[in-house]
Amino acid sequence: MAKFFFRYGSMNSGKSTMLIQVAHNYSETGQRAIIIKPSIDTKEKGIHSRIGISKPVDIYISENDDIAKRIKDFYSKEHFDAIMVDEVQFLTPKQVEDLYKITIEMSVPVMAYGLRTDFRGQSFPGAARALDLANVIEEIRTKCTLCSKKADHNSRRRNGEFEKNGNQIVIDDGTTVEYVPLCSSHFLEKVGF
Repeated sequence: MAKFFFRYGSMNSGKSTMLIQVAHNYSETGQRAIIIKPSIDTKEKGIHSRIGISKPVDIYISENDDIAKRIKDFYSKEHFDAIMVDEVQFLTPKQVEDLYKITIEMSVPVMAYGLRTDFRGQSFPGAARALDLANVIEEIRTKCTLCSKKADHNSRRRNGEFEKNGNQIVIDDGTTVEYVPLCSSHFLEKVGF
């Protein structure tokens, strides 16, 4: 039976690198993994890891797209053996539910990668639904930007200052925005609830 995997981690934990590696492993065995990415993530085309590797995206999904239809239409033209989803937190809960159904109906594993929470420590709706439905949940770990402890949270800095409020999603608004992982102690100190 195929499974729905949710692999989550803080910023800079290597989620995209892992997705690219798993897709590569499929191709090494003569299988095909398709890659899906929400179109809201406009910072780069394709999947790009901070260590310099990349992979093209097969299907971009907007919040109004019927993800099941898009995947089935793709499958009618090109066979695949697995589905990889980058930035799953940006999908709607319904789209995540549809991915779960596809795992069962098409007997194709779905491996979804993304953030669990935003810079305020609040769940992304897509990630929350992935946590609800995943057959397998795996944490990808990294270290706090400010110390060597395990990072549990994401934070957002704009022009060097930690933000405590604002829109949940800011990808590129013309300012210097960066997302950094923090341990619990530094998150409470710099951002708080």
